[in-house]
Amino acid sequence: MSDKRQPDSTGLQGVLDALRVITVIGKVVVVLLLIGFCFSGVRSLDDSEMGIVLRFGAMHGEVRRESGPILALPYPIDEIVAIPAKRLRTINSDTHWYALTEEEERTGEDEKATGTLVPGVDGSLLTADQNLVHARCTVNYRVTDPKRFIFDYGDSEALLRVHLDDFIVKTAAVHTAGDAVGDPTGFGLQIVRGLNGLGLGIEIDSIDMTVEWPRLVKPDITKVADATNDKGRRVADANSYGRRRKNAAKSEASKIEFEALAWAREHVGRTAADARTFERLYPKYMANPDVVRRTLYEDRMRRIVADAEEIFLIRDSDKRDLRIELQRRRKPKVEANE
Repeated sequence: MSDKRQPDSTGLQGVLDALRVITVIGKVVVVLLLIGFCFSGVRSLDDSEMGIVLRFGAMHGEVRRESGPILALPYPIDEIVAIPAKRLRTINSDTHWYALTEEEERTGEDEKATGTLVPGVDGSLLTADQNLVHARCTVNYRVTDPKRFIFDYGDSEALLRVHLDDFIVKTAAVHTAGDAVGDPTGFGLQIVRGLNGLGLGIEIDSIDMTVEWPRLVKPDITKVADATNDKGRRVADANSYGRRRKNAAKSEASKIEFEALAWAREHVGRTAADARTFERLYPKYMANPDVVRRTLYEDRMRRIVADAEEIFLIRDSDKRDLRIELQRRRKPKVEANE
């Protein structure tokens, strides 16, 4: 009898040992699950994220703006929502752009339009001078107020796109077509000011705006613009030439006036000196006019003889001339290269 009961006791002991091992494993698993559950509300935010804690679906506490771990109760009590608020987001608008074919979208090159715009297919804008233009833009923005951006509006990005299209229409309505096409940057800045003033909890970082004429008339408009630019260039060149000639004439007039004043001062001074000399010599002349006339005559003759190369003396008696050659010491010629 004892030999028959021994195997049953050994099998029971094995079952008990297995149950104890299973119990231990179950306890370890439960402990791990409890630990994981307790720490399920812990999350780490990177430098580009902001965190919001939701308790039973409602916002709890303030927005966590710093990077690092954020603590909350386990789900479903609390939920941590990480928002890439500091990261640039992009939204595009081509509502007011003409329709593109698959080939044009693939290559990025527009084909020449051969027909009119199709309502409901081609987008366009009506400007202040009742012309049509096309516009599209890319807006880069950051979320500055996650609470307002997420909780105050159902779909903030969709609402931003609606407001973007609306501001494009409003801005075009106060600009002429030429101003809109010629200054897309100014066009876009007005849209940025409008979007920043909506209070959506965002800040516009930049906008890339493109405004163009309808493709059907774009070649003719380009020719008109080129002709206008050429006219402006020619007018600017003419004005520049006129200013240069005017300045040159003023400079020449100033030079002539200066030389005339210098000539006048020189001759007035010389005349005054001659007048003083005459006043000084006139009494002497009146006292003995023959001596003065002879002195003046001899002085003049010395000057004449000094410049003459040959002298002829003619006598009235024999009607013959006497030639006197004066050997003067000529000055050596100076070479041009010296």
